[in-house]
Amino acid sequence: MLKKRFSLTLLLALLLTGCGKPTSSGEVPASSAPPVTSDVTSIPDSESSEIEEQVLPAPAVKAFYENSFGEDKIPGQWEAYGVGDPFVYRFNGVYYLYVSTKDSEVGVRAWKSLDLINFEPITGEGMPEGYVANDEITKAAYAPEVMYNDGFFYMVTSPAGNGHYILKANKPEGPFVPITDNFGQSIDGSFFQDDDEKIYLLRANAGNLRYLPLKSDWTPNTLGARTISNTQIGNWTEGPYILNRNGISYLTFTGTHVTSAGYRVAYSYSEEGPVKHTSYVQDKKSIILNTDPEFNGLGHSATVLGPDLDSYYIVYHNLLNSGGPIRAYSMNRLYFNGTDMVSPHARRYQNVAPEMATFTSHNAATDLEVDGDFLLSPTATKDVFTAEWNIKSSVGQMVFSYEDANNYSYMTFDGRNVALKKVDGGTESDITSFALKTNHPTDVLHTFRIIYRDGVLDVTYDNMNKVLGHKVTLAPGKVGYKGFDTAAIGFTGYSDFARGTSDNYYHKQEMALANSYHLETSELTTSVLQKVEGDYVSAHAKAGSYDLNLVTGDKARYLMYFDASEYYALSMTVPIEMMGKSVTVSIDGITKALKVPTYELYPEERYVKVELGRFPIYAGSHYVSVIATEEFRFNNFDFTVVTDSKATYENDLSTLGGDTLLYQNIWKIKRGGHYASSGNRQLLYIGKGIISDVTIEADINFDGPTAANTVGFLLRAGNEAFSTWENNDSIQGYYVAMNNAQVSIRRKDYNWSVFLDSYGGSFASETDIRLKASIKGNLIIVYVNGEEVIRVADAGAFRSGKLGLYTDGASATYKNLKVTLG
Repeated sequence: MLKKRFSLTLLLALLLTGCGKPTSSGEVPASSAPPVTSDVTSIPDSESSEIEEQVLPAPAVKAFYENSFGEDKIPGQWEAYGVGDPFVYRFNGVYYLYVSTKDSEVGVRAWKSLDLINFEPITGEGMPEGYVANDEITKAAYAPEVMYNDGFFYMVTSPAGNGHYILKANKPEGPFVPITDNFGQSIDGSFFQDDDEKIYLLRANAGNLRYLPLKSDWTPNTLGARTISNTQIGNWTEGPYILNRNGISYLTFTGTHVTSAGYRVAYSYSEEGPVKHTSYVQDKKSIILNTDPEFNGLGHSATVLGPDLDSYYIVYHNLLNSGGPIRAYSMNRLYFNGTDMVSPHARRYQNVAPEMATFTSHNAATDLEVDGDFLLSPTATKDVFTAEWNIKSSVGQMVFSYEDANNYSYMTFDGRNVALKKVDGGTESDITSFALKTNHPTDVLHTFRIIYRDGVLDVTYDNMNKVLGHKVTLAPGKVGYKGFDTAAIGFTGYSDFARGTSDNYYHKQEMALANSYHLETSELTTSVLQKVEGDYVSAHAKAGSYDLNLVTGDKARYLMYFDASEYYALSMTVPIEMMGKSVTVSIDGITKALKVPTYELYPEERYVKVELGRFPIYAGSHYVSVIATEEFRFNNFDFTVVTDSKATYENDLSTLGGDTLLYQNIWKIKRGGHYASSGNRQLLYIGKGIISDVTIEADINFDGPTAANTVGFLLRAGNEAFSTWENNDSIQGYYVAMNNAQVSIRRKDYNWSVFLDSYGGSFASETDIRLKASIKGNLIIVYVNGEEVIRVADAGAFRSGKLGLYTDGASATYKNLKVTLG
């Protein structure tokens, strides 16, 4: 048994041992046990459940990737510049990567890949090796993006951030040549083609993002320019990209400055179409943010369909060095729950790699099998599938659900009209049809995709949604062609996923959305997904997402991967009506009946994120089972590494140094304590970033009057950024702040920072004031000189993080620090 009271330095050293290290395959051996951090073996608000849960062996992760791609994955990067502002475009089953050009250089470099992991350079005809453009206007060509339209590829790029050019090519490899003059419109142009076939250009802005319709000559129609509401992040917003998925438009964007560690990605969404500029609602969180020294400055993103034809990946860069700046390519899996879009594992290591489609063909003559008049895949789809055809012809049938020559379905295209038909016992009937807005050439490649799940059919044409939600019964079967010459066939493939079912089968990391339960192992009867109605938006739940409403006895299992063998806190986002209710959670046979704690929240809150219990979990793959012992509803859950120790640490702060004190900037000793000078943000962390429930207190002495600035404590903090482009809110966590006239609790989260509560008083300078703050679960209590002055519960509480001393520009001395964990 470890003693309850001992040095926090020793405690944190113990906490950092035993963390699983990846093997060559990336998996962590099961023998890497979770570390023992104290003699606390149970959580007071949880107890063993009488439910006996069957322990199912979870499938292992097939492959991992390091999320900062070097020359081994993307050879031929710009020297001392790397990969900046990456854009990946998927065409004909191949991924094409285009990146910014170094300021002193001319030409655009690009690569291609089949799996989003391994890239090889591509070269346009007559171009230097690895280049797709080398016109003089491509000197310092920033943020090139590409789209395909009726046989041609169009590139938009900004010369050193000064306006835009459009270039054109007949291949994704180029050569791209200019077709417009510089038409201005700021920086970071991004194409978007709406489902009605109209093409728009989004671009950066000091405030909310802007878009402009493009005319037939690919120049912008400035009379149609619009500002998109609720799309601002920091003082400068750039890197826009729109994804249309299942009737919802997700607009991602990047904020602050490319050389800041706090460069990050956020998003807004619209349920009323992508170009209704007043309809966007901004999510109240960053979906990509990390300021760790080895992985930070994450931003300038775009989104692309995954190799399985169902998942989506967000690609962006990470900052290696602010000189240059030097950057590297990164990407993460996105998960969706209605309007909610998350990418919870923005980390450098142990990222679950994308999986390929069930069947893929890049050569119809060799990969497809002849069956009479048909060219077919050698295997058949299941009853849920996504199938893709790339063709250049106006004759023939794109075949799916093929059982035999008398029982199959097919799709035709004549340049304007698309028809889907079913042949049943030799008798033909209509499924559905649609007409394009204009005539399109049939001697160039077009992409068709059918998405089928639970009797509902979607159809896309050149990545535009043309049929959504059509009800029809389709049989499993082979995919292929009838009446096509193989020369007219491009990529063909199918996947056993559709309408987001890959989210249910892939390993989640850190977080799971309620709708992503494992479809095969979950045991659900009448449980349903229930849409969150109204206009509620918070950092943890929002209208337009879905709760899982579990009925008594039902069980939802979630497939998850844990990076390290550790002690984890399970937190869940639930409607406030669930406070006081119980639910059972089981992981690896550890089954606990957990009760949702009750808090007094602000009246406008409809959801609360709460810690339910803690589990020792081995590194690797696991099923997490959520079992309803009474009707229970939740929106999402996540796991964070925490300590269960009750250790106490004391330091009079009269000297600098020590392993426990982690200085983020320069501190001095003055008046017998740690001194923060005026005019600068000062930060000193105490211990590592796995502290959850804690009490911290110290004597604070203001050096002169302070009214505009504050000093105080950070609780559950992290992701701090200190560049000149950032401000006092550029950190995440709770700040218990004090000046001469006020004590307050501030929830810091970059541009979503808010005051939770405050207390007015008179706190004299040149006098020791004992400030004390306690956080347990969602409840924060603040004391001044022994008197309780603030008690507040945060509905969307941060779960764990670092503990620290912090100022936003005031001058003060800290003395006689005491920290008690638990």
